[in-house]
Amino acid sequence: MSLNRKNLLNISKFTQKAKKYIGKVKSTEILNNKSYANDVLINAVLSGDDELVELSKLMFKEVNVDVNLICSVESYINNLLTKGASSEHLHKSKYFIVKLTKHLIGIDISGASYRNAVDQLLKLIDLKNRTYCIQLAREFYPIWRNAYKLTNEDTIKTENTNLQELIELWDRIETETFTDFEEWPLNVYINSMRQINVPEKEIKIRSRIAKLITIKLRAVRKDIKKDYRNAVNELEPLFSNENMKEFYHVVSREYFRFWVGEFPKIPIV
Repeated sequence: MSLNRKNLLNISKFTQKAKKYIGKVKSTEILNNKSYANDVLINAVLSGDDELVELSKLMFKEVNVDVNLICSVESYINNLLTKGASSEHLHKSKYFIVKLTKHLIGIDISGASYRNAVDQLLKLIDLKNRTYCIQLAREFYPIWRNAYKLTNEDTIKTENTNLQELIELWDRIETETFTDFEEWPLNVYINSMRQINVPEKEIKIRSRIAKLITIKLRAVRKDIKKDYRNAVNELEPLFSNENMKEFYHVVSREYFRFWVGEFPKIPIV
């Protein structure tokens, strides 16, 4: 790319300031390697230093980066600050959000691509951090998507879904694709039912209900219990029959413990 004196001055200011907070920045690499430039600027906007953050935003015009991705990361961390997140939580979130963004560069802006990126991240982290990263990914998803101002996303929306859409979702639920971290509680739940000899026909219905809830939870934002309860309430109109409605609530209560990682044996109802 062609650089004038002003461009060079901005880059020089940025690299000098960045050295103090995120380490040495390679000027040639930041100009020619988009992945490296994204990584550097994301770390810079997360540095906590106001001047470096402002210099980072000037760099958006100087180098080839995914501005929307960087801004979505900044928005996510700012949301945590607004909510009064602890220093430990902020530090951990910054660490893993940077790792996640490495898998988001250049992908399609879709739910399927995002879930695949998250799966790639989970393969590289310790098992003890898996649950934390799954929750972080769920919280970050709507911010990431909204940064690109998408209106037609292929992931099922969790708000304002009418009854017809719910019926269509129920009909096609068995053809839906689930990620590894979504299948994990689903499979444990289903296998637990088989271990206590729940009839296979009933297992299929329970499995459908659990899958519906899982899809509705793909864009949770705040409190797990609250979001789970909201998802259950939004799906309730599917079950007009009182017996089925009662059965639905039984399954939703059972599945919650599996969803959050507690794997109890469930009683036959």
